[in-house]
Amino acid sequence: MIRSALPRLLCLCVLVGCSAVNAPGNHTPEPIDATDFCGVYADVVCDAIISCCETIDEAARDGCIAAAGVECTRTLGPLISDPRAGYDDVEAAVQLAVGQVIVNECGLSFSEWLVRRDGLASMFTGSLVEGEACDPIFTETATRFDSPRFVACGPDLACRANLGLTDWSCLPPVGLGSVCVLNCEIGLACVPDSAGLPVCVARLPAGQSCTTASQCESYNCACAVRGDPSTCTCRPANTVQQAYCGLLP
Repeated sequence: MIRSALPRLLCLCVLVGCSAVNAPGNHTPEPIDATDFCGVYADVVCDAIISCCETIDEAARDGCIAAAGVECTRTLGPLISDPRAGYDDVEAAVQLAVGQVIVNECGLSFSEWLVRRDGLASMFTGSLVEGEACDPIFTETATRFDSPRFVACGPDLACRANLGLTDWSCLPPVGLGSVCVLNCEIGLACVPDSAGLPVCVARLPAGQSCTTASQCESYNCACAVRGDPSTCTCRPANTVQQAYCGLLP
C-alpha cells in the first residue's frame, strides 16, 4: 500500500502545484549530494507515514524506505541528474530539513510541502530565463514528456504552453480564471471548466472530483478504486490521521 502512493506524490511535487522556505534554526544544513538525495528523502517520507499515521507501525519502516527510494530514483532521479532542472544541493537540504520539522510535529502541512513549487520542488532552480523555449514534448520517434525541460524555467517562471501545446515558453505563471496547462500561480489549481477548458481556479474542497493532489484544498486526492481516475476525490486533511494516513491510497 505504501509503495503505490509514492509515485503520485513524487511526480506532483515538481510538475504541478501552486520563495523558498527558510531553513529551521539559525544555520544552513549541509548540502545533499544528488546521489544521496533519495535516501534522505525516503527517511523523511517514511518518518511521516510511520510516526504520524496510527494504522502503520514501525515494522513497515524498512519496506517503506526501500519503496520510497526506488520511486524517488525513478521519478525525481531524472530531474536531479539533469543540469537543465538546476538541482540545488543546498536548497534540497533546506527543504528536507523543513519537511522533517513538519514531521516531528505531525504538522498538517506535510502534503502541501510535498507538492508546492515553493516547498520541496524549490530545490529545482532551473536554467532558463523568461522567454526561452521549454518545449517538453518530443515526437521524433514517439511522443514523450521531457520532465527536466518542463521544470527548467528559472525562479518565478513556469513552462507555459498554448492550448494546442505547440508553443512552450518560460513565462510568469497564469492567474485566476486564465487558461492553463499545469502552470497556475501558487495557490491555484488547473481544472477543466464546464466546457472542458482548463482554467486556473481556487483549490477544490473535500468531496470534489480531482486528478492531482495539488487541485485540492487539502492537497489530498485519493481514488476509491486504485488506477481508476474517475473515482478520485479530494479528501479532508483536517486531522493528523487524515493528513498522514491520506498519504496512502
